[in-house]
Amino acid sequence: FGKGMYFLQTADLDMTQCSDYKGTTASGSAKYGFCGVYNGNGHKIKVNLSTSGTDLSIFPYVNGVVMNVDFEGSLSASTFAQPIRTIGSNGKIINCSSKMTLTAGTANGLSLSNYGTVIRYFSSCQFGTSSSIKKVYSNTNNGNIYIDCMYDGTLSDSHGTKVTDYADAAKTFNAHTSTGIAKAVEILQKYSTDYNIADINLWQEDMTVATVVKSDTEALSMIKS
Repeated sequence: FGKGMYFLQTADLDMTQCSDYKGTTASGSAKYGFCGVYNGNGHKIKVNLSTSGTDLSIFPYVNGVVMNVDFEGSLSASTFAQPIRTIGSNGKIINCSSKMTLTAGTANGLSLSNYGTVIRYFSSCQFGTSSSIKKVYSNTNNGNIYIDCMYDGTLSDSHGTKVTDYADAAKTFNAHTSTGIAKAVEILQKYSTDYNIADINLWQEDMTVATVVKSDTEALSMIKS
């Protein structure tokens, strides 16, 4: 859906006032995804949704671009709850944030699965007491790129295997292929995110140094991986 189309949000959307709005229950068998460009223009999308079903999200599969959106409110499902169900290999999440309360067997601060690229995502999600597995960003740890992402909160084992110091972050960052980094630069330039190749080069240099000089680094809330 939406391939070749551009959507611009011009005001905050409070979907809690729309009784017919149910979000999306897209699961692993979903046949369709969002392939356009959705620009939230700095506005928020607020929901308050609950289902006895397995999955619940605001966006289903994203194989396009979702940018400049702030997600607020709450999502509750039996198995999976997250703002975006899956970020496909062509999917890009840019300059977004989430301040949601997520409740499910597995609650994800961004998406259940990420196979794409995430640039500048800020998560300050809260997890419901019945959430047995809590992930800062996504339930997947491979095949994805995160650049300049932050999490507000205390990281614990239950949040998944996310790096918490620059030395460990460096190993993950430098493990990405040059193709992956080049793609990130292309995205940054195309969507005018105030980043350029110089920023990537600086990050790469910092990360390379961090793998060589490993000190007793305190756990950091900023995650570059």
